[in-house]
Amino acid sequence: MTMTKQDRICMISLFAVMLVLMGVPALCLSTNTVVDELGTLTNTALLTGRNWGTGILSNGGYYYRYGMAFVWLLPIIVYKAASFVNALFMATTPVMAYYIGRRYLKLEKEKDAALLAAGSAIISSVMFQAIYLRGDMMLIVLNWVCALFILNAMYAKTKKERQIYTILLSFCAVYAYACHSR
Repeated sequence: MTMTKQDRICMISLFAVMLVLMGVPALCLSTNTVVDELGTLTNTALLTGRNWGTGILSNGGYYYRYGMAFVWLLPIIVYKAASFVNALFMATTPVMAYYIGRRYLKLEKEKDAALLAAGSAIISSVMFQAIYLRGDMMLIVLNWVCALFILNAMYAKTKKERQIYTILLSFCAVYAYACHSR
């Protein structure tokens, strides 16, 4: 299936809507004082030479989610900017859902694919979980990436393409685990 101009417009529109729905609240929130957010932030602090050990001990006693920490290695990035980057990642989910609907589910109408994408990716509970700086966001996004790799591998024309998509799928699954492991 070849992507048409209308497909591109739908995908850009879905991205923009999701970015607004996620980005505006992300810029208005402050850091939570729960283990998930502090765990991610303290890993970044640890990897950049700072020690927030006392803070993390008072909130559960362990460092975890090193996969997410690699995303935020620059110490200059503040919480709101990091949350907005999470919103950027999340804005790709309806685009991936639309692409899957058009290419692999063979939805002929752009409207049907757009409704499928909105219904499966723009879910308030998912958006709420992903808006904070926690590993849940990467699990949500990487599920869609894994689905794309699985479908690409299934429909690959050559054995080499299948192998490449399988390797990418494996990396993606391991990275998802690293983002949310304890």
